[in-house]
Amino acid sequence: MSSPAATSLTITRQEQDQRPVLVLAGGLDATTAPQLATLAVTLIDQGARDIIVDASGLTSCDAEGVSVFAQINSRLRARAGRLALAALTPVVRQELEASGLADSFVVAASVPAALYAIHRDHP
Repeated sequence: MSSPAATSLTITRQEQDQRPVLVLAGGLDATTAPQLATLAVTLIDQGARDIIVDASGLTSCDAEGVSVFAQINSRLRARAGRLALAALTPVVRQELEASGLADSFVVAASVPAALYAIHRDHP
């Protein structure tokens, strides 16, 4: 009897326009969401007002993944900041829409578009 392979998530941190951009690759689920949450909380505690997630490399995302996006967004909003989700794959977009939370985030076609939307709201 074989067990399912563990999901893996790679997070690459970049900076654009003095804002953290987290580039995700792999799966975002109950086993990997804490990794993203921990990094985001660290960034917020270090003073990040906005965070952009480049989701173009996500191969899967479940309710736990969407939940971590909501938690990060809530922390940022408490500091008058925002979470922007950029370059959503169809699977991530579908999970966001199924959760009813798609309108809770800045959703943009690309990282530059997300930067523009955030900058427009508060430079």
